[in-house]
Amino acid sequence: MKILKILFLAMFIFGFSFSSNNLNAQQKYGFSTKTSCLKLYGFPNSVDSACETVEWSIGNTVVSKNDYLTYTFSSAGTYSVCMKITNSCKRWDTTICDKITVTACPCDTTKVSIKIVKDSIKCGKYYFSTTPYTNNTTKYSHEWSFGDGDSAYTNDPVKSYSKDNNYQVCVKTSWYEQNTLCTKSACETVKVSCNSTKSCDWSKVKLAYSNSCKSYKFEITGTADSCFQTQTLIVSKSNTRDIDSFDTRNFSKTFKDTGLYYVYVKVWNSCNNCDTAFYTPIPVECNSDSSNSCNWTNVGIGHGISKDSCGKVSFEANASKDTCIHIDFLWGNSVIKDTRFLTKRLEKNGTYYYGFRYRNDCTNCDTVIWKSFVIECFEKPKCDWPSNLGYKVTMPECPWLSIKMNEFDDSCYKISVTVNGKTATQSRTNYRIYEYKLPENGTYKICVNYLNQCSGCDTTICSSYTTDCISNKTCDWSKLNLSWSNRKSCNTYVFEGTYYADSCITQKLKIVSGNTVLYQETGRVHDYTFKNDGYYNICLWGYNSCLQCDTWICKTLYVDCDSNNTKCNWSGNNFAIGQKDSNCYRIFEAPTEKSTCIKYEWYSLADSSIISLGTGRILKHKFLEKGVYTFYLKMIDTCNRCDTVLSQKFEVNCNRSSIEKITKQWNVYPNPAKDFIHINNQQIVNVRVFGIDGRIHFSNTIEKNGRISTISLDKGIYIVEIHNNGIIEQHSIIIE
Repeated sequence: MKILKILFLAMFIFGFSFSSNNLNAQQKYGFSTKTSCLKLYGFPNSVDSACETVEWSIGNTVVSKNDYLTYTFSSAGTYSVCMKITNSCKRWDTTICDKITVTACPCDTTKVSIKIVKDSIKCGKYYFSTTPYTNNTTKYSHEWSFGDGDSAYTNDPVKSYSKDNNYQVCVKTSWYEQNTLCTKSACETVKVSCNSTKSCDWSKVKLAYSNSCKSYKFEITGTADSCFQTQTLIVSKSNTRDIDSFDTRNFSKTFKDTGLYYVYVKVWNSCNNCDTAFYTPIPVECNSDSSNSCNWTNVGIGHGISKDSCGKVSFEANASKDTCIHIDFLWGNSVIKDTRFLTKRLEKNGTYYYGFRYRNDCTNCDTVIWKSFVIECFEKPKCDWPSNLGYKVTMPECPWLSIKMNEFDDSCYKISVTVNGKTATQSRTNYRIYEYKLPENGTYKICVNYLNQCSGCDTTICSSYTTDCISNKTCDWSKLNLSWSNRKSCNTYVFEGTYYADSCITQKLKIVSGNTVLYQETGRVHDYTFKNDGYYNICLWGYNSCLQCDTWICKTLYVDCDSNNTKCNWSGNNFAIGQKDSNCYRIFEAPTEKSTCIKYEWYSLADSSIISLGTGRILKHKFLEKGVYTFYLKMIDTCNRCDTVLSQKFEVNCNRSSIEKITKQWNVYPNPAKDFIHINNQQIVNVRVFGIDGRIHFSNTIEKNGRISTISLDKGIYIVEIHNNGIIEQHSIIIE
């Protein structure tokens, strides 16, 4: 009991001493802080390094045991910061706390991330995108590295890897935030594995052609599958390139001279990652005025598949009594000459191609006819389909359908989607989603074909979708136009949109120099002062919020405030046309100009096509048939940067053999035009309108029986180029 009293007395004495020192310590000791964005710096007021140690904590977590604190918070906010000092010599400690508020720096509020989408058709091809990206308030620049030495500088690059490997893809994003340069990076790993044990069967791939004198029509057969990509190159007699390559299976070529040509064909199977290439000799032997062209309208081929014997097929070509004509049978890469009837026995299911070639040895022309057939009598492999095979159809935004595939193991599957028989487009951001724009209200049939490339099985699942969301109203932009004046000063312009009354219409002006946007503001009237002389693209955007449609009108403005600049004077006479001669030649002579700055370009308008005839002040041209022609002379002053176009219409009466006319698929009217041009298209087409100087004034898709406004175009000659399903046509129009 006496010992306990002594211990209690000792504890009381020491405890009192501790509390007293602790109070003195709190009065003497303390700390100050300094913040820089999310960073905190702590400084003790007084520390005896011989006896005292410091421990820092934030909340309930010890973050440092150094005398001075440096700490970075993950987010902005108010935190409890404590400093504990322990004196080992006098055996006491004290803890001092304070509330500290930190705010985020401008750069800290933005996170950089990478999104990767794998192309489901071409192995090794990836679509990359990063956030953030340029918006109305902040411009971001991106520097990509793909792990193989390649780089890119766009927001959403596309990259194709040629070798299997693991690649580290990184993006470095830079931007300015509150006058501060911010830079952040993000990285992801891409695993490329494209080795395939599948082999490609090239027996179906052949080059078929028919000809009429020097005009040939070519077709690459056996490549209708979407896995195939074709490239064709015609090589002339001297093994030099004769025309540009084609990426289509069907194309036409008219040769200028006779001789032996070679057609080089390259075919790539993107699904199995293999390719092949071959040359086919093409003899061009007839003359342009030859009357010995072959008529192949009565020739034909056919086949019969035996019902009693699986795989037995008989082939036959039409008989011909003409001793000049010989018939060859084509199968795979083999040719059986002088055979119009034979039988083959096949050993497995599949689609097969065969052909017969008709050769007219008297007129030196031939044609090839190809046909296909399907064998499916052999036992088919058993197909096991995933239990969740299927898809879901939604309309996230009218009139766009979204067909999303259910998630299942699809490494062996190739998927194709059609809406009313037309192919839907695979989304770039999600390979499981296919998108299709509905042209009008109604019920649509959606079919999804699943092909298991590992087992060879396929199946098709169809459903229907009905919508009435599409408005029958269309936007009329005939009142929208762009005008300007520089009445204030030489380089200060007033730009004005002409659409006044409709409250649904929003207008925005954009001024672009090269690839740099100098000005972009919403409104109908805009003032802008140009800092430098030069060419600028002035674009007016109109948006109808009631009908949900918009359009752009773009014009080119040349700002020239140099008072010493000599203006162009094109007040001279028109070009002269010399007298005709017996060989259908005529001499065209431009007005004489003393300046060496003047360049000359000659064009003609025939069959709604602009044809370049040559350059130089004097042109000698030979006409191939009689008729009425319109010639154009473009004179360009390269020193004063201005030009003019002169035109004349005249008649040619010399007799030459007529030239075969090319039938146009579409018609562009009226011609000449003033406010609008119409196209008699029965399906969606891509249309570009550009001048003879090459500058594009319009580029967009056009719905059925489309109409294009030409109000913003200056008077002159323009080319309307129409694209659809590999067909390209050019029509020339005159704007009055």
